[in-house]
Amino acid sequence: RAVAVLYFGLPLVQIALTAAQLAALVFHWRRRRLCAYINKAIAAVESQINDALDACIEGVIEKVFRDAFSAVRVKAAVFFRLHGDNLSRMRNSPEIWAALTHEDAL
Repeated sequence: RAVAVLYFGLPLVQIALTAAQLAALVFHWRRRRLCAYINKAIAAVESQINDALDACIEGVIEKVFRDAFSAVRVKAAVFFRLHGDNLSRMRNSPEIWAALTHEDAL
């Protein structure tokens, strides 16, 4: 009788372990698919939120940069209007030009 139990018991234990491994594998695959599905959903929602925020912010950012660049343009025009004559005199003066281009003169 003990021989019969061992003879049939060991294969039954192996079958039970294989069934447990198969059940764990199925659970693992389902969990991976579920996680992949949830990650795709999160990425889609994230993309929609980013697009909506970009659309809301785009106008404000363009206005800020447009105002900043126009202010810089005005300041540059004023600077060159005030100092244009000085710059042209410096460019045409050989002494100043020589002093600016030679390091030993500095």
